[in-house]
Amino acid sequence: PHNLTHFSHKERAFKREDQVDQVVFHHSMDGGILLRDSPDDQDQTEIQKRKEEEAQGQEQDDDKEVEFDPPEDPQEMPVKNPLRNQFNFSDRAAQTKNAILRERGWATEPPPTTGFTGTVTQWDIFDQ
Repeated sequence: PHNLTHFSHKERAFKREDQVDQVVFHHSMDGGILLRDSPDDQDQTEIQKRKEEEAQGQEQDDDKEVEFDPPEDPQEMPVKNPLRNQFNFSDRAAQTKNAILRERGWATEPPPTTGFTGTVTQWDIFDQ
């Protein structure tokens, strides 16, 4: 549109925009393109293969079971320490203390008062 206007707070007036950007980018992503036969692509594939092999090696190490020879004396049996649930654990120092609302106050009876009404002029105040 050729008649698009916006209010400029700096100049406190409506300003007409002559050039309107008609292009809207819904998605943009920066990246690089590698040719399949380039040395950079070969380096990338080697790195990716190494990472996959390391991941498979770790999975195989995790699958190995350690043989356990239980001791004959029951006192030498290892004690399994139960781990705390990290999501339900709350430290006492981190908890907010809710202060108990205590109200203390004294109420006394007001002194006896009497009502007074009168008319005062500026001359009465000046003469006093």
